[in-house]
Amino acid sequence: MKCTLGLGLVLLVESWLEPTLTSSSLQTSASLCIDFCISTMVTNKRTGFVWKLSVVYGSPYQEGKRAFIDKLHSILGAWSGPIIVGGHFNLVRLLSDKNSQIINFRWGDPLMTWVSKWGLIPQILCTLGPITKRT
Repeated sequence: MKCTLGLGLVLLVESWLEPTLTSSSLQTSASLCIDFCISTMVTNKRTGFVWKLSVVYGSPYQEGKRAFIDKLHSILGAWSGPIIVGGHFNLVRLLSDKNSQIINFRWGDPLMTWVSKWGLIPQILCTLGPITKRT
């Protein structure tokens, strides 16, 4: 596993994904930490391929969700190249996202509008399952 750093972000690449990739062949630059997001530009120095990695953490509180959705749009609006956006969105899209039947779907539609508008492909790469405090 190879690693490169960018403003509090650790980028790990499995060597089986790219056998010729070494820690010296990736470069991160233009790291930015604003509100709900840490972003960095990643360059494969061997091929010159540049992409953006943005890691987000959505507000767990209702009053911060609109600002978070707006931030998601600005992340994509400011970059026209390849991008990976990941993290904890703190938004419920589906009933299966929670382990209780107490769900506020208010923010699911704006999230899916963001996904559709920017032509994103949702992928759940790792999950511990829904984490919800039962009362």
